[in-house]
Amino acid sequence: MKGRLAVLLAMVCLTGYAFAADMSEVRGYNASAAEKYQYLLIGTYPYEEDGTEAPLLWRILGRDGDQIHLFTEYIIDNIQVMFVDNYQDAVKKKNFPKVETFEETDLFGWVNGEMTETILKNQNFRSAIVEDHGGLFHVMDNDEMRRTDWGFPNNTMGNTIENPGEFIAQNAVNRKGFGTPYAKNKILYEDWNNPKNRNWNKLFQFTAYGRSSPYWTAKLKTGRKLCGLVGGNGHLSWGGQGDVQKGIRPGLVLDLTKLQITGGSGTEKDPWIMETLE
Repeated sequence: MKGRLAVLLAMVCLTGYAFAADMSEVRGYNASAAEKYQYLLIGTYPYEEDGTEAPLLWRILGRDGDQIHLFTEYIIDNIQVMFVDNYQDAVKKKNFPKVETFEETDLFGWVNGEMTETILKNQNFRSAIVEDHGGLFHVMDNDEMRRTDWGFPNNTMGNTIENPGEFIAQNAVNRKGFGTPYAKNKILYEDWNNPKNRNWNKLFQFTAYGRSSPYWTAKLKTGRKLCGLVGGNGHLSWGGQGDVQKGIRPGLVLDLTKLQITGGSGTEKDPWIMETLE
């Protein structure tokens, strides 16, 4: 993905000049359009395997008046729902605190702390963010992942059949996630990283689905210490709250009245580039 990184950096370097596009051209999912989604570059996050940062590419899911709903085009990090000190002793025995709501999880705190500060540190667009799900950035919930107006199927199925009795949901492909080099290679527990089990420590990649990866949703099954996720074929499922092979694809709501377009055309290859008016 080094080519992608170079392109994203080049786009940002071209900002700062007068631009003809206005906010009326910004839209969400359109099933009849040649390119069904529009895209936006804003904020930065580690991208390359060594942690080199790059502008964040967001997919615009929908527009509601002057507000747009987005989530990152890629899985940007490998993270647990509940953090533990030692994988073997704590995760295997599920020896971590029981929580009743997603807001009590370590992941919620991390999203609204470390992740938020990392995204905003090189481009502070905090004034344009509409707080949602209790924070500036959020983990998408299962209801959002079933919104047909955002291009998702209104069911839990994937775009391939895994078990008898299932059916194919073609638009589930819009839920499938692919990790950045950073997310795919991040190791959470060095003491669990050895030739026998090294793959347990990294973001899982489904070979059968083009090396897509699972990522968390904000839904808990507290009795079994499980959390919702989007699987490799775009289906909605569950994973253990201490699992280390799942990623995050954060959501965001922006107020367009606080932003200006400084570049791009909204396509995936030429995404909108926006900056705050302040």
